Amino acid sequence: MLGQQRAATTEISKNASKIAEKAKKTRGEIDGCIAHALKAEGASAEAIAGMEARQLAVYELLRARGDLMIWKRKLAFVLVAINKPDSDLVDKDPRRIAHWCDSITDDTIRRHPAYAALRAAETKAHSEGRRVLQSVRASDYKTATDAYVNAEKAITDVVTQCDILVPLVSASAAA
Repeated sequence: MLGQQRAATTEISKNASKIAEKAKKTRGEIDGCIAHALKAEGASAEAIAGMEARQLAVYELLRARGDLMIWKRKLAFVLVAINKPDSDLVDKDPRRIAHWCDSITDDTIRRHPAYAALRAAETKAHSEGRRVLQSVRASDYKTATDAYVNAEKAITDVVTQCDILVPLVSASAAA
C-alpha cells in the first residue's frame, strides 16, 4: 500500500509539474501577444497623430477606428483577468464612431450603406462589450467568451465600413 501511495504521489507531482509548465508557456504566449498589440497600438497612435497634425479630413474617422481597436484590447484584458470588469470601459470610454457619425452633414456619406452599417456595427460591439463585463462579473466565462467573439466580429465590421467610408470622406473634404 505504501508503494502504491508513493507511486500515486509521484504521478500527481509529475502532472502538477506538467500543468505548471503549460501554464508558464501559455502565460508567455499571452505576454508576447500583449506586447505585440501594444507595439502596434503605439505605431497606430503615432500615424494618427501625424494625420491630426496635417489636419487630414479623415482624421476623426481613423482616430475613431483606432480607439475602437484599443477598446477591444482592453475588453480582452478583462476577459483574461488582466483587468477588472469596470463599467466605465463600455459606458464612459470614447465612442468616437457615434460622435463622428453624428457630426456628418454630407448627405452623400449619410446615405451610403456603409454609414448605416458602421453605426450598427459600433452599437453591436458596445452591446456585446457590456455583455462581456456582465458575464465576467457573474463568472460566466462561456457567455463572456461568446460575447467577446461577437464584439470582435462587430469591430471587424466597423473597420471594414471605415475602410469603405475613408475615400468618400476624403472626396467630400476635397470638394
